[in-house]
Amino acid sequence: MLTSGYALHRSNFIINHGIAKRVAIAILLAAAASAAQVQAQISAFLPMKEAVAAGEASEIDGTYRISTIGKRITIANGRAYAVDPWLHALVLQVKPDMVVLQNFRQTAPNLFVADDLPLMGKATFVRRPDGTLDAEVLGTLGPVRYQLVPVNYVESPVIEDDQDEPPVNDTPIAPPQDREYQLYVNIISCDGTALFRKRYRGYYSLSVTDAGGNEIRSRNRNFDVRCTKRGPRRQTFGHDNNGKGSLNIIVPAGQDGFSNFLIYTTLNDMLKPLDFKNDKSSLLLQARNLRRDLNVGEAIESVEGIISGKARLLYRVQLKRIR
Repeated sequence: MLTSGYALHRSNFIINHGIAKRVAIAILLAAAASAAQVQAQISAFLPMKEAVAAGEASEIDGTYRISTIGKRITIANGRAYAVDPWLHALVLQVKPDMVVLQNFRQTAPNLFVADDLPLMGKATFVRRPDGTLDAEVLGTLGPVRYQLVPVNYVESPVIEDDQDEPPVNDTPIAPPQDREYQLYVNIISCDGTALFRKRYRGYYSLSVTDAGGNEIRSRNRNFDVRCTKRGPRRQTFGHDNNGKGSLNIIVPAGQDGFSNFLIYTTLNDMLKPLDFKNDKSSLLLQARNLRRDLNVGEAIESVEGIISGKARLLYRVQLKRIR
């Protein structure tokens, strides 16, 4: 009887100790998940119009619509500032009254030059008879062309002059097209020593917020990664358009991009599923630091720590422009 009683007591102690340890782990993981904060939108590195000294008024002063994005700017006294807000290079928020063009000057009849601040290059403007300005910017990634279409023109647009005028560029400018990006996880891995956990199993999904404030979210994709010192400690994923865990984002022509990148993870714990939300990704920060849009076929990536501790769960995430 003493022997069987001791065995029963020892068995109960082991069971209770194991449950207590799992409860403690669940509390710690839940606390880590609740520490996330909301990702903020990033303001573009542009001066406000009050910070840029006004120059002389010119014949092209007025309000124009940018043909490629459909947003309005106002040219006044040697600089141009935004009327409508828009998103530049995916994450840079151009706000009203931010200066986008400065150092306007006329170099010949119907020919003007200025500094394009978002595109970081010298802009040349040729004025058409209807007042439209054909723009070509020699930016860091090569020439960029767009038109400024007058919305509220101030004066008679064209100067009649007997001098030689620059030829008007009659080549039609291609209409703005939709942009498409793919966001996906290609590797999930485990790092560190697994003192309390031997494996991570569960599923994840990705989401962003579009210009209208709507969340776009991928389907869930399962994963199973072991954290032992032996054997593989990573899982590699293939991806395809609209596949599980792969998020395809289409930005309509003339509209802003997307923001607020989130990674949702659910672990299949023995006690109950544990949910995590990672909103600290550095991926869109990398896009911002480019200070331009991604080229078609270009991709950037970041490694995100989903769960930290003795055994860390890591995602390698990529953003690629498709078209």
